[in-house]
Amino acid sequence: MEDIHRLVENASRMFLQNSAAQTPSKLPGRLADATTEDLFTLLSAAYRMEVGRRGNDCLWDAFTEERLQKVARWLKESRRTGLLLYGSVGTGKTTATKALGQIFRLDSGQCSKVRNISSGALVTAFSGDSYQYAEARDCQTLLLDELGCEPECLIYGVYRTPVIDLLCSRYNYQRTTVVTTNLGDREILERYGPRLWDRFQEEYDRITYEGSSYRTR
Repeated sequence: MEDIHRLVENASRMFLQNSAAQTPSKLPGRLADATTEDLFTLLSAAYRMEVGRRGNDCLWDAFTEERLQKVARWLKESRRTGLLLYGSVGTGKTTATKALGQIFRLDSGQCSKVRNISSGALVTAFSGDSYQYAEARDCQTLLLDELGCEPECLIYGVYRTPVIDLLCSRYNYQRTTVVTTNLGDREILERYGPRLWDRFQEEYDRITYEGSSYRTR
């Protein structure tokens, strides 16, 4: 039988060797060697494409460029697996998220690894389509839009918290997650509680979107 002291010593050494903070790759596939500048170029093109799909001209300005540069840095340089885009309505959060989706799909080569869903649709899935909810919870990359717009979830008289549970699960398994919301810090804390807010602070880079809506310019 292995000596217990030797077992403890060897195991402790192994644990310590693996204790250093690591930066998990969000793009482990075709874009693994892309630079931050490469990713900014791709994001900019994808962002313009998403605007054009809606039949609009892209109002490119310094605000948009600065935010997409921050998104590119999160993709390549940040150790955090989560990204929270929050602020005023109509400032490009959803468009930036859709552009990110294009980058993730380009990297993986498989659309099935990337899921894009609104918080309202997520609650609907939880109530009636458990497979779709499980896909969103367990996929490699999740783009969750409009946090805070979902209705309350009441099942057989019991209030459930599918959005909180899903985001906490993805936090536990270190899965890449992008969230957009019009809520501010205080509103997120009041609506979702310290359990989720604490995880946002630890594991999510946050980019604020403020200013007038592009929809009314």
